[in-house]
Amino acid sequence: MALVTQPLGSSEARGSVGGLTYNTWRGKHTVKTRSGPARLPTALQLEVLAYAATARSIWITSDQTFRDRWNAYAAQAREPHWTGNDKRITGYNWFTRCYVRAVRTFATYPTDPPSSELIAYCPTFEATAVGSDVILSWASMPGFPDASHQVTIYRDVAASDGCRPYITNAQFLASNDYTDDAYTDPDTPVGTLDYWARVQRSDGLVSVWSHARTMMT
Repeated sequence: MALVTQPLGSSEARGSVGGLTYNTWRGKHTVKTRSGPARLPTALQLEVLAYAATARSIWITSDQTFRDRWNAYAAQAREPHWTGNDKRITGYNWFTRCYVRAVRTFATYPTDPPSSELIAYCPTFEATAVGSDVILSWASMPGFPDASHQVTIYRDVAASDGCRPYITNAQFLASNDYTDDAYTDPDTPVGTLDYWARVQRSDGLVSVWSHARTMMT
């Protein structure tokens, strides 16, 4: 890493150009050789990237009426965020999110934006170690059929008991029928396990996250 003045002929530069990455560190301008990702994408990550690429192609080739419908939805909808501060995103990003979620879970995708709010969620969510398995249980709300409502589950192995759980560190584990009220995780590593679950509707909308923690020895 080298310190520079007037990077790229400006007072500040951030980002990559060619094989170099510019940044600002403690008030100093730096440049270093551009490096790739720390590891290659997993099979699940490649799957999601492929879905996102298909969503982009659909958006580009669709007519303006299609895009206008999603942009109008984006003007009044907010994307739930794990921090509690809901996000404003574009119509394109709304379509991409709904497309990826719906195709991954229901093998179909919505052409129109959601027409109503998602009410279903998991009022309770618990993780219980039983032998070499972890039993995940939740309370489903009546009136939300499995054909249009599923529970998506993510898991993370904490570095230590004192680590705060973050959904951003978790990886997709499974999708399950909402009314089953339970899922068994048979592939449980040793350590402190954090699980997250949320309800997903067939139009791509998702509920807030529910979290549970257990210990495997």
